[in-house]
Amino acid sequence: MIKITNQNQISALSLPIEVKDRITKTIKIFEESYDRTIYHDEGGFVVLLEDIADLKKLEEYHLYVESAIPEYVEMIKNKDKQTYVETLILLNSDFSIVIIMTKEMLELTPWKNQINNN
Repeated sequence: MIKITNQNQISALSLPIEVKDRITKTIKIFEESYDRTIYHDEGGFVVLLEDIADLKKLEEYHLYVESAIPEYVEMIKNKDKQTYVETLILLNSDFSIVIIMTKEMLELTPWKNQINNN
């Protein structure tokens, strides 16, 4: 699992450009909307899940996959053969985690039927 808290981290990621663009947009919103210290204030961050074990690691952030209810689950359209999805989970009214994962990993979660294909 890779935690992404600022735009400087994005260039090192090995992801399709469309996925990087989506992460950049999200981080930019966090940076512009919440002038904050990531762990103590409002806002949130992005996590890139790399393997199945990362689903369990989300519990480090008090995010329990079996009980969390996403605000949205959206496909990230890209030219790559592997499909990615973006999921927004609100941990409280002022802090969220945006999860980026493959569609295959999404299939292992209760969120698999909530995809918005728009």
